Amino acid sequence: MHLSKFYLNMVNRRQDYLPYLFYKDVSDFPGLFVEKYFFNSFSGDKISGFCYCYKNPKKIIVFTHGMGAGHKAYLNEIELFCKKGYKVYTFDIKGCGESEGNSIGSLYESLADLDAFLKYYKTINKEKVIVVGHSWGAFASLNILPLHEEIIEKSIIISGFINLKQLIKSYTKFLYPIFYPAIFSYENHLFPQYSKIDIIKYLNNSKIPLLFIHSKNDNMVLFSYSIKFLQKKVKRTNLSFIILNNRKHNPYLTDRAFEYYDKIFTCYRKNKKKFTSLDSKKNYFSKVDFHLMMEDDLKLFDNIFSFLDKN
Repeated sequence: MHLSKFYLNMVNRRQDYLPYLFYKDVSDFPGLFVEKYFFNSFSGDKISGFCYCYKNPKKIIVFTHGMGAGHKAYLNEIELFCKKGYKVYTFDIKGCGESEGNSIGSLYESLADLDAFLKYYKTINKEKVIVVGHSWGAFASLNILPLHEEIIEKSIIISGFINLKQLIKSYTKFLYPIFYPAIFSYENHLFPQYSKIDIIKYLNNSKIPLLFIHSKNDNMVLFSYSIKFLQKKVKRTNLSFIILNNRKHNPYLTDRAFEYYDKIFTCYRKNKKKFTSLDSKKNYFSKVDFHLMMEDDLKLFDNIFSFLDKN
């Protein structure tokens, strides 16, 4: 049974920073400190890590990025955690950004690299961490819990899929019985230790506080196959939810930022045939107000910080 072309195209390529988009840098935040570090993925590729903080951080966050580039796509959000007094460890997943790797290779790679990082972290620090992730990184920040629960204090899951089964089911619908066995076989061959994780069973017995943030109209990680599914299967008081209605896959943005983001990329996709050259892409995005597009919902972050401040 062959894998779908969509799936293979997704995992068998690098996820790099796009030269026509704007990414913030540490220099955009006066006083923000960054230290680069390295560790190896389980396949031996060198992973580029980055530790951000202002003076005298109080606790540690480990942030795992989503698919599409690397951690710099989230530097605005990372800086908000730093401003609140956290030290943030993050990294570019294998095959992304500044890390080695010909491709990401697997949807389990975000989890594998977070696992590798925490094993590395335990050799340099014994302090507990809070794991935070968006999308692909949120999947990792959820499924890492059974593997390192002794060092994880809390977890924040932003627009994350619960497991591969639910993600594939949401995309294939009635074709799920055809596609899932082949995809599972492929992923299980690469990472059998992760395919065995039953996160629903784990959550029904775990006491680690979790915060899930998701928009009902998320068109990439469907609400009904993620949060709605989870709420039916897990009945624990240590799970908190922030549900939004109209932020699609970027619930941390303000309404006006999301509307602008949606408008810019919808127009780009509709006219993609016009943007075949790098120069044409650079020209289109040169007119974009990236600062508006990156505007974070500070009220949402106040709720996040309230969750983090609870004992």
